[in-house]
Amino acid sequence: DGRVTIYKRNGTTWDFVQNIIGAAATYEKLGLSISMRGDYLLIGAPWANNYQGVAYLYKSNGSSFTLLTTLSDRSMTNFGESVFMGVNKLYIGIPNKDYGTVYAYTKSGEWSNSLAPVKIAQTNNESLGFGATLNGNDDYIFIGAPESFANGVKGGAVYMYSTSDANLSTVPFASSPLGHFGSSI
Repeated sequence: DGRVTIYKRNGTTWDFVQNIIGAAATYEKLGLSISMRGDYLLIGAPWANNYQGVAYLYKSNGSSFTLLTTLSDRSMTNFGESVFMGVNKLYIGIPNKDYGTVYAYTKSGEWSNSLAPVKIAQTNNESLGFGATLNGNDDYIFIGAPESFANGVKGGAVYMYSTSDANLSTVPFASSPLGHFGSSI
């Protein structure tokens, strides 16, 4: 289940807009991760569809939000554990897929579920949990890997990618010997 409650600022108060409620028949962890940009709201539900996970993209019409599209990948586990919405890209984290994966969807016209994602993945156990957290700005996407190893020590890492690069190649990252670095960005 799960719920995302939306409020809108009105002067000095916050007015209720609506609730987006997960499927009552399943425990999908709706709202575990959310990201908003302009009129768009991206919501992760990593336990939907028997733990395969989905991400829901909503659009505001000014007074309420309506579902625009549902993104998923049936071959994944916990798709939507983390989400981030850039200017023209959506990022979906799947930290339990192999050593961790992030899908980057680029907007072409209107957002739809037919977009082909670019897969950003790590290929060794030094990056365990890659994609557990996401954040960014118009120039970079930051990807947390809180279970990663650096020089044989489990401490965590944050990877940085340039959003202007079509292949999303990595820029040098930060790591720490302290536990769970990158758990929150």
